[in-house]
Formats: sequence, structure tokens, C-alpha cells
Amino acid sequence: MPVFKYRKEYGKIRETMYRPVATVEILGNDGRWYPITAYIDSGADISLIPYTLGLSMGYKVNGNEIIELEGVGGKSIPIIVIKTKIKFSDDLIYDAEIGWSLVDEVPMLLGRHTIFEKFKITFMESEKEVIFEPVDTIF
Repeated sequence: MPVFKYRKEYGKIRETMYRPVATVEILGNDGRWYPITAYIDSGADISLIPYTLGLSMGYKVNGNEIIELEGVGGKSIPIIVIKTKIKFSDDLIYDAEIGWSLVDEVPMLLGRHTIFEKFKITFMESEKEVIFEPVDTIF
């Protein structure tokens, strides 16, 4: 059962903030696994990676359907939904659809679509950790 620690960051509301992040691996179009550290975001509809990372993973913009996502504040972000695999540990590998942003100015996010339904996710604020407990449902 993966357990992820919050990351200490500096914020504007308080000087020190702790944010839930997960280090996972995403399978690139080139067949290699890429480790990423992403914010665990229960408000994000889909997981997200920035443009340059997607390019380095072997993805190309070739007539793929571009979707405009609207984020906080109404800013629009063009993405392409890619089908891949995501690895939480050597024995927890799942099919996933993630958003490859066509701009770099986005944070890496671990969002709900094709990810959250595979787990019971518990945010332990006082311990500053997030527990991902796999569920038995097959998707």
C-alpha cells in the first residue's frame, strides 16, 4: 500500500506549507518509465504533465484531439489525453489516461480520472501523509 509524505514548500498564506505529493512512474511512448513527483489533487479532473516532459517521453502532436481544460481562475490549458500506464510500486501498475499539456507552465498533477477509482485515498493531515489503498474492483 503506497504511502506518500507531504512536501514542505513556501507559500503566500503561511510561510511554510505542506502539500500532498506522490512519486510515481509513468510509461513513456518510448517504452521507458519516467519518475515524476506530482501534487495529489482531488480537485483535478485528470492527471497532468507539462509539454517538455511529454516530448522527452516520446509523445508527438500529430493531429491528436486537443482539449481545452479550464483551471482555477478560468485560465484555459490545451491538452492531449494520452493512454499509458502508471506505476505506484512494482506490483501496482495500472492503465491510465493523463493530460499532456501543450504548455510547460503547469504543475504535475495526479488527478481523479482513471486513477482515484483504483484506490481508497486517505489524506492524513496531522501525519502529513497520503495513503493509497488499492481497491479490488477491476476496471
